[in-house]
Amino acid sequence: MEIKIDEGLETIGIEECERLLDSGGVGVLALAGAPAPILRPINFTALEGRIVMRTGEGQILAAAKRREPASFVLSSTDRFEHAGWSVVVGGKLTEEPGLGDVTNLPLRPWVRSGKDRFVALSITTLSGRRIADEGIVDHAF
Repeated sequence: MEIKIDEGLETIGIEECERLLDSGGVGVLALAGAPAPILRPINFTALEGRIVMRTGEGQILAAAKRREPASFVLSSTDRFEHAGWSVVVGGKLTEEPGLGDVTNLPLRPWVRSGKDRFVALSITTLSGRRIADEGIVDHAF
């Protein structure tokens, strides 16, 4: 696999993007909105080529019921070491009522309110970038 370095960033290959998503955690879901996109931090797990999230009544569930396109970003940064990476997913949201019976998903609600609904984002597009070693600038203060 060829690693492309452009303006201090290197492309992360698809397999590594998938591995980073498989770790789960907290990412940011972007929904269409006006006058700007709606961004929501959300915990997730990767399951069978999808990003799966728990939610309750609200904008995320409504978008999933309408099968709207959305984007998802998972990232990690170290501001002291000037290091970091991001993985970006594009796809369509769907409501997943059948996942409510899956008790072994590593996905628990953070809040005590009713986050008893599951939604999934298909992984239609997947890309990632990381700060390349050649792109690190030493700032002497």
